[in-house]
Amino acid sequence: MQAKRIQRLREIGQTIGEIAGGEAVHPSNPRVGGMYKACTKQAVTKMYDLAKEGLVLAHEQMEFMLAIINNMKKRDWVEVGGK
Repeated sequence: MQAKRIQRLREIGQTIGEIAGGEAVHPSNPRVGGMYKACTKQAVTKMYDLAKEGLVLAHEQMEFMLAIINNMKKRDWVEVGGK
């Protein structure tokens, strides 16, 4: 579950980068102070929806990682994902 959550977070980030910049890895649309072309309202809505989903996933991942750290503080060994 954690790996799928991280994969989805990465996918969300890449998709937002692609929508905003034209390409996910090396955007072709940026310039100093902004972008050459403004995003359409539809693109902004899509990025907003993706960001809302990503925020929930990021909080879930943060809670998972905090639980691991707290577990490490109590033991000489670490339990991750029940193993």
